[in-house]
Amino acid sequence: DDFILYNNECISNCPTDTARSDNTCQKCHSSCKTCSPTPTDCTSCEDGLNLFNRKCIEICPNKFYPYKGQCVECPSPCETCDSSNICFSCKENFYLYEGKCIVACPSGTVQSGSICIDKNNDN
Repeated sequence: DDFILYNNECISNCPTDTARSDNTCQKCHSSCKTCSPTPTDCTSCEDGLNLFNRKCIEICPNKFYPYKGQCVECPSPCETCDSSNICFSCKENFYLYEGKCIVACPSGTVQSGSICIDKNNDN
């Protein structure tokens, strides 16, 4: 069989917090909880970090939000968001109203740039 050296023992599979590198098991990068196929390719992250492009990061990039330890893309037509149902900004030709992106401002509101505001909020 194909054995790997780990802690001076020959084993058949590397432990989950390590990855195979040549014929040894190497510890995952310090931010990774698990990794594969290399020590720097994270498959899950330590608490407080989010998986994005096989790396563990604190803050998800624009157009993504943290969910269960991963950076998840904002649902279209959201441009930026903090969850799957709260948008902060919208893609072109959509307007932000009460955390949602819509194609036209509802009655009782007016368009102001890329957002809809209630008419009674007019100063």
